Amino acid sequence: MRELDDWQKRELLVRATIDETDPIWGQPAFVYETFTGGWVVVSDRAGQFIAPNGLREYLRAWPEAAKARLTSWINDQNRAGSPFPRLTPDVVQNVYEAKPKRFRDKVDQFFGYLRHVNYRPGDYILPSQIRTSADNLPIEHAMMRWTEATGEREWRGLLDTFIAEGLVEDKLGLRLTGKGLSRMDELDAAGAVSDQVFVAMWFGADMNDVFEQGIGPAVQDVGYRPFRIDKKEHANKIDDEIVAEIRRSRFVVADFTCGVVSDNGKSVGIPRGGVYYEAGFAQGLGMPVIWTVREDQIDLVHFDTRQFNHIAWKDADDLRIRLTRRIAAVIGERPAK
Repeated sequence: MRELDDWQKRELLVRATIDETDPIWGQPAFVYETFTGGWVVVSDRAGQFIAPNGLREYLRAWPEAAKARLTSWINDQNRAGSPFPRLTPDVVQNVYEAKPKRFRDKVDQFFGYLRHVNYRPGDYILPSQIRTSADNLPIEHAMMRWTEATGEREWRGLLDTFIAEGLVEDKLGLRLTGKGLSRMDELDAAGAVSDQVFVAMWFGADMNDVFEQGIGPAVQDVGYRPFRIDKKEHANKIDDEIVAEIRRSRFVVADFTCGVVSDNGKSVGIPRGGVYYEAGFAQGLGMPVIWTVREDQIDLVHFDTRQFNHIAWKDADDLRIRLTRRIAAVIGERPAK
């Protein structure tokens, strides 16, 4: 948990630091009041988000499982490049009605957390060898957030299961076993044998040529098969289909070109939240992501993802050439059958 710097406070219109705990779990947090109303919250247990006034009172009657889903949603948004998602009434209601993560998804998320913190063979998972030490609490809270655990009891139950399955050993501290390291490698290589490439992009009419003449042919030029979720016929929940197809893919091409409106003479982008989510989910799986955006919109890409090496393309032909080269260099061409 890290306090906001001055630049972030200006960006988020922070008015003052206030003495409050996080409004979801009541755990220690940095909480800020904004000039526009509501709070900015930075918490090991709940993640980073913008909370409306009255959220604590609204969530008071929620069961812990629903709070855990809300925390998991915030964590997914943070990982997808949205550092401070806003908890609107629609978001909160949709999360309340959502299904909980399956046990195996929680296991995968545990390894996702370890990848996120650059876990290396031989490292201890917790800083203190004594499980009940207060030194462990921030990391335990972070792992509860990643695994959608309702609290310490469920988290310790998950941990005991990891030990029982031989993924983690408890010898003078918690460490991954060889089996656990192999499992992390398997997740890192998610989709490695697939020829499918998940394409995350804006599906507006203005982008049809970009896909048909740029992204699609580039992917095919190096031996892979492009996949767009809007081209798939299905009768299931779209979010479940997206997650399933990303898991089936070798890598993701994420284009962040978006619609633009004018605000007092200044161009303002309308971010495609789904693209950020899909790129972040793929990264959480350890899957390669290739980042692209039309060159006149590179400054509209969210500041938390600008550090990634985007292909800033001029037109569809330019994108095809440069994307083909990038895939060949980063992923490698797929051998012909």
